[in-house]
Amino acid sequence: MAKQSLRTRVVATMQAYRAAGKTPSEAVASALRTHGITLPTPALATALAQATNRQVSIPATDGFLHDGRTKAEEAAAMVETRRMFQLFNALEALATLQDIERYPTDIPPYSAYRVRQSLEQAQANLATFAAAWAQHEAARCDV
Repeated sequence: MAKQSLRTRVVATMQAYRAAGKTPSEAVASALRTHGITLPTPALATALAQATNRQVSIPATDGFLHDGRTKAEEAAAMVETRRMFQLFNALEALATLQDIERYPTDIPPYSAYRVRQSLEQAQANLATFAAAWAQHEAARCDV
């Protein structure tokens, strides 16, 4: 019979603690203590998080919390986070512009194409976002 890997043994120990009634966090901590592990490897932390159905985020030796997401799920989450921050940054930039009525005279003629290129679509996008946001907020208040 092949020897089980440490990862398999730790996950099995954690599952036994869960079956005995411990919470996911308690079961992970107990399993790590049982096997003398102070800080798990990223692979072990990910395996434990997956085994708890992602109920626990576990710090690992790489300095990150592992919550059981696959690399593809992590990449998708990063894309979504980046997309949200682009929106937040654009809204904040527009909201904090001072003396906005001066901008048209401050824009040099050689840069005017940049305004012409984007202004109409930017206005349409902002109006669409504002309407969708208002609808979202209204629905949230109705709950």
